Amino acid sequence: MIAFHAITSNPEAARPDGQEIEEVRWYSRASMKQAIADKTLLLPPGMSVSRRMLEAWYCADGSAIADLTGGERWSS
Repeated sequence: MIAFHAITSNPEAARPDGQEIEEVRWYSRASMKQAIADKTLLLPPGMSVSRRMLEAWYCADGSAIADLTGGERWSS
C-alpha cells in the first residue's frame, strides 16, 4: 500500500470512478468533527495508513486527536 498527500487547485475535478473510489467528499476540521459526532462519517480503523493520514492532517493545527474518537469500522 502507498499513501500520499496532495493539493489541488480544482477540487471539483475529483470524481469517483465507481470502482476503487465510490464517493468524494471534502471536509474542514470542524465539518469532519461534526460528521464523526453525527455518525455520518465512519473512520478507518486506527491501524490503517488512511487513519494515520487523517490524524496527521487533523492535528497539524493543534486540534486534539481525541476529536477523532468514534465512528471506526472495518471494511466488509
